[in-house]
Amino acid sequence: MTTQRLPTRLLPALAVAAGLSGAHVHGEDARITCTGTVTSINGAGLPGTPFSSTSPGDRVTITFDAEIARQLPFGEYLYTVNTPSSSITVGQATDGLGFSTLNRLNIRNDFGQLGDLFAINAQLGSDPSTSFLVQLVDVTAAALASQDVRDLYGTSLTLSSFIPFASINGPSGTVQFDVEAVTVDAAPGTTLGAPYCQASPNSTGAAGTTRAYGLQAPGENDLSVTATGLPTQTFGYFLVSATQAFAPGAGGSDGNLCLGGAVGRFVGQGQIMQSDFGGEISLPVDLTQLPSPTGSVAVQAGETWNFQLWHRDGASSNFTQGCSVTFL
Repeated sequence: MTTQRLPTRLLPALAVAAGLSGAHVHGEDARITCTGTVTSINGAGLPGTPFSSTSPGDRVTITFDAEIARQLPFGEYLYTVNTPSSSITVGQATDGLGFSTLNRLNIRNDFGQLGDLFAINAQLGSDPSTSFLVQLVDVTAAALASQDVRDLYGTSLTLSSFIPFASINGPSGTVQFDVEAVTVDAAPGTTLGAPYCQASPNSTGAAGTTRAYGLQAPGENDLSVTATGLPTQTFGYFLVSATQAFAPGAGGSDGNLCLGGAVGRFVGQGQIMQSDFGGEISLPVDLTQLPSPTGSVAVQAGETWNFQLWHRDGASSNFTQGCSVTFL
C-alpha cells in the first residue's frame, strides 16, 4: 500500500470533542423513542425534504440511538449518535440522519439555576441544513436523578415535570410538534470484534486501543468504533481494511500500521476528529459505505473488517492497536 504522512494540522474546525472530559461508559448505550403530533407549520415549511407535505395532526416518531457517553467539565453527559440506526418519521414520510458532529443527546442533572435538561438534536439525511430538536427543561431540577442515560433504562420520562419544546427547523420554515412520550431503553448491541497487533506507546506512555460496538449483522447497519488511550486534544482519523498486516513506522510515524491491502480512510465531513480530555475519539460507521481507495463498499455477511486509528502524537504520529470485526 501507499502511505502518506499525517498532516500536521488536521482541519481543527472539524473537532468534535474539544472541552470534554473522558468518561467512557458503553457502546450502544440507549435507544430513545420520542412520539408527538405536529401542531403548526411556520414559514414555507420544509421543502426539499420528505416532510414537505407535512400538516398539523401528523404523528411524529423519532428513534435515536445514543452510543458513547462523555461527561462535560460542568456536569453534563454528551452522547454521540449511531446515525445509520436512527430515524425520524412524520406522517407517512421517513428520513434518516446525516452524519454530523452536531448530532447528540445531552443530559444535564441539577445544573444550578439552569435545572435539568434532556435534549436530542440531529441533522436530516436528506438535507443537512434541516435539523430537529427535542428539548425538555426542568428549572426546578427535580425531574432527573442522574446524567447517565443508563439510569433511565426502561422508563418513560414524566413530561409534566418538564417544559418541552420540539421542532424541525429548515432554511425556509419550521414544523413544530408537541411531545407526548419519551422513552429510554437499552439499545441492542454489545462490544464486537477482537484486538490484534501490537501498538507502540504514544506520548502518554500508554498504547492506544480501538474497540467496536454494535451488532454483527451488516443489515442492521449498527456499528461504532472508539479509540482510547490517546493524547488529549489531538487529531486523528480511523482506517479500515479487509487485510491485516504489520508495518512499523508506516507513513513516517512512531507506531505500527496493522492494516494492509486496500486501506480506506474515514476522512469525510466531520470524520477527522479531536480527542477529548479523556483521550478518546468515537465514530459511527455506515456499513453500506466503508471507504476504500477505489470508492465506498458495503459490508457483507461473512466478511471480516479491521479498524485502526491514525493520530497526531507530538511532532510525529502514531497508531492504535487494531480491532478485527467479523460480520454474520
